[in-house]
Amino acid sequence: MRADSEFLMLHETLAIPTPSNKEELRGEVIERATRVLGTRRIALIAKFDGEEYIILFGFRGRDEAKRAISEAEVVCPENVFIHRFDGGVLYLEHSRKISEERRYFRLFSKRVEELVRHLVLEKRRLDLEKKEILLRSIPDPVIVVSLEGVLEDCNDAWVSSSGCSRSEIVGRKMYDIPCFNDESKARLAEMAGKWNQKFDLILTSRGEKKYFEVNPARIEDSKNFILICRDVTEFRELTSKFWRTADLLETLVDSMPDIVYFKDGSGRNVIVNKTFAKFLGKSKEDLMGKRDDEILPPYLAAQCKESDELAMAKGGVVRVEETGYVNGRKHVFETLKAPVYDKNGEFVGIIGISRDVTERIRIEELRRFRTLMDYSNDAILLVDADSGRIVDANLTACQWLRYAKNELLERKVTAVMEVSTWDVQTLEGWHIRKDGSKFPISVSLKEGELEGKRYLVIISRDITRLKEAEERIRRMNKHLSLINKILRHDLKNNATIICGYLDLYRESGDKELLDKIEKRLELCSELIDTVREVEEAILSGEGLSTVNLSEILEREVEKIKDKVSINAVIPENITVRADDMLSSVFENILLNSVFHNDKEEKKVWVTVNRKDGWVEVRIADNGPGIPDDIKKEIFEEGFKGERTGRTGLGLYLVKTLMEKYGGSVSVEDNEPEGSVFILRFPRGLSHA
Repeated sequence: MRADSEFLMLHETLAIPTPSNKEELRGEVIERATRVLGTRRIALIAKFDGEEYIILFGFRGRDEAKRAISEAEVVCPENVFIHRFDGGVLYLEHSRKISEERRYFRLFSKRVEELVRHLVLEKRRLDLEKKEILLRSIPDPVIVVSLEGVLEDCNDAWVSSSGCSRSEIVGRKMYDIPCFNDESKARLAEMAGKWNQKFDLILTSRGEKKYFEVNPARIEDSKNFILICRDVTEFRELTSKFWRTADLLETLVDSMPDIVYFKDGSGRNVIVNKTFAKFLGKSKEDLMGKRDDEILPPYLAAQCKESDELAMAKGGVVRVEETGYVNGRKHVFETLKAPVYDKNGEFVGIIGISRDVTERIRIEELRRFRTLMDYSNDAILLVDADSGRIVDANLTACQWLRYAKNELLERKVTAVMEVSTWDVQTLEGWHIRKDGSKFPISVSLKEGELEGKRYLVIISRDITRLKEAEERIRRMNKHLSLINKILRHDLKNNATIICGYLDLYRESGDKELLDKIEKRLELCSELIDTVREVEEAILSGEGLSTVNLSEILEREVEKIKDKVSINAVIPENITVRADDMLSSVFENILLNSVFHNDKEEKKVWVTVNRKDGWVEVRIADNGPGIPDDIKKEIFEEGFKGERTGRTGLGLYLVKTLMEKYGGSVSVEDNEPEGSVFILRFPRGLSHA
């Protein structure tokens, strides 16, 4: 028995499930430490990569916990266990001395350290994945650098543009990489430690010069920066050729699919291409000599003026994004601008090239949205807000609802989801699978508009396990309340009666009183054993498995053969889905048939049969029977037999376990006399 207890203790100490986040870790650590180890105060303080992992129980704050740890390390109290590891410390305080249990505290602490490190490594893995996705999603050459300018990573576009392999450049300072000329190396050395503004680079690859405009940005949740390098070589070549001839320039700009224009020093358009005129629905002649505020919507004209001033202030190429509504539609432009100087170095105007990237951005946004949808562990539905029809769904939604995607898109959201209202952002409801079955969900609703149409983005999370846990906690609270009531009421009553008998015995010396005391003590012992069984049935964390009902039932029948005449017909190798508490089910029913039987010759009949996927066990007796009006009550908590004075807790335990097994228990009249208890079990796999 001691070995079993130690094994259970070790199992409960070490079998902490791997958490997916800090909150799950906190819940598991506190629950195991308090329930299994009996810890009354807990403090876990760890820090990795600038992020803290803190769990406090019994402390008002981190400072109080740190003081307790410092004091304990000096005084070394016998009721405190401290485990330090690289990056953190775990403090466990017991209400009594930690002696033999110290090894459990040590194993528990090691397990907690493993779980903390797991969360840290998982976060690092996700950060790496985010960086890889970011690098792959950008078509331009991209470099990842540290604040100090060490090149950490780059994408394939950069390798192709620079002609340098990753192994040649990763880990080196940017200004030490051979593909940059001296001017660019000096610029990179100047930017190291800041990376706070756009700048230009000149790169030499395979004897070719390439010009890049570099846009730095801080990577979210990281100390590194991403440098997006836009190749502006062609633009520079274009501006250098600008002075050749006006005819060549006009032919060139008119052939370009992007909007091209040249504005003089006063901001008037003196050259525009056909694309610009077509975009505004005007002729080139209508635009010539006009300022932006005369031909463009006010908001867009203001942005153009601002970018013109930026190009003049910089004295070189600038890249900006301009947004505005033209003819009722929103447009996004990616614009390159540069000041133009004559041969004497005098400013003569600004040349600009604007590419309408509205559709590309929309496609990129949809692609990002699709990626987020398909990688989400939650179900995501995009619904037409007016018709309620599902217009898109992610893979998780299809898997949960058991529909092919094309089937799901033919349905309305009300066919696959039940909620009490559509007027709140967060609520709970039910998903309806293709076969009609349901499962509970937590729902987040958000309304948006795209091209004049309203849509609902519905994100749902499966909360089946949460609801099951809530129900299990409710049942456990109910059962534990019953146990508490029995221990306080029944044991206290029996103790009071025993004390009364002892007082009478001291006065009278009547030895019959000792027999009564002995019977009461037997009842107390039986009550304690039954309460222990109920407690084990409630708190057991083990799942069900296939067990041999025949062997267990035969053992329990053998135990009562000296108390009753019993006839048992039990086929071999009958298996059911149950656990180690199955013997308590048969023990309580069989003992009930003995204790409540008032016949001189007590008889019990046991039969086992297979019926339609179920195993049915019938235990009959020749006792006084059970009145119809209490046939259901005998399985309820707190029911007591009038004749025996027993608590009835055994039959309540039988009902609790049978429900746990997915079966049932009932009682009928036995002919010609007595009762029949009928136990129905789901069948397990055969051992034959």
